[in-house]
Amino acid sequence: MAIAQMDIDPNEGAEIIYGFWAIGFAMLNLTKEKDEDEMIKSFRLQAFQTGFYWLIWGLGAIMLINYYRFGNISSEIFSAYLVLFLLNGYIYGAFQYQKYMASKDIK
Repeated sequence: MAIAQMDIDPNEGAEIIYGFWAIGFAMLNLTKEKDEDEMIKSFRLQAFQTGFYWLIWGLGAIMLINYYRFGNISSEIFSAYLVLFLLNGYIYGAFQYQKYMASKDIK
């Protein structure tokens, strides 16, 4: 897109990046194996719950940073792409962490 349209706004470029990373993380989060045991299903549910929890705190932190930097809580950085990227990234991170901790406990 940057080659086809040279006068693209840097914020739009960031939105494109957020969007594609959100799609990638969503595909990773929603990909399931054929035979998943109850532990993995439980990890998935806990990861989605943890991801939403982290999203709430993450957006609150971004709002505070924007308030201290710009004097208001809204800015052009907030978008649906950013929220989807953060949510799917948090869910992926929580799921991988739970799998790591479970494999660490087994050894």
